[in-house]
Amino acid sequence: AGDWFTLTLQYGRFVTISSAAQLTESTSSSAAYSLTVPDLPRLSLNYMKTETTTAGASSEVESYSVFSDYRYKWLNFRAGHFVSTTSAGGSAPFQYSSLLLGMGGSYEILPMTILSFDDDFNRSVSRSSGGVDTVSTTNTLRLGANSRPFEWLGFGGGFFRTENRFESGSTDQQSTDLSASVNPSRNLTLSASTGNRRFTDAGAQRSVDYASYGAAFSDRMTEKVLLGLNASRSYN
Repeated sequence: AGDWFTLTLQYGRFVTISSAAQLTESTSSSAAYSLTVPDLPRLSLNYMKTETTTAGASSEVESYSVFSDYRYKWLNFRAGHFVSTTSAGGSAPFQYSSLLLGMGGSYEILPMTILSFDDDFNRSVSRSSGGVDTVSTTNTLRLGANSRPFEWLGFGGGFFRTENRFESGSTDQQSTDLSASVNPSRNLTLSASTGNRRFTDAGAQRSVDYASYGAAFSDRMTEKVLLGLNASRSYN
């Protein structure tokens, strides 16, 4: 390890003999490296390999990943790539890979009022032993706002949407919500929220409206006894 980097190497070998005198041998090795230089993108590299032999039949799993993110002012950018290969008994290997791109951040537009967002895109490819590729993509977006104009009053809102695309079809999910909380006293909190959830799967859409109300009370009865009471009710 150093001021800006960390390197980890591991190796292990395991031998197991069952009650039926069956021998299983397994070896694993991994390497991880992370680099964090001020004012530059962070970098993380990982590699792992595991080999297992049982009664003369062997299997192997090998994977590696690279990930990097960079923070510029109130924004965060990130990217990553993962690859895994699994083989057993001399058959054609199964391969999986994924690519991640994303960005997000939070910004205080007014005193005690913060806007935040996060957007992720993931593309994965699976290759079967027959050499056929299966591709899927997922995009997830989150938006949020929180404000506390007074110490006893708070507001919040959020939006969430994820889209999954497959060769055989697609599924979508979306939700919106609004919430408010009031503190009439130091020990009592009243809260309410409402929103909508929407699902789309195989061309069929389902929409659910919901609302919830709650109250929470907390007080220290003695130095070692804390009393808490919570009540909530939800409608769908």
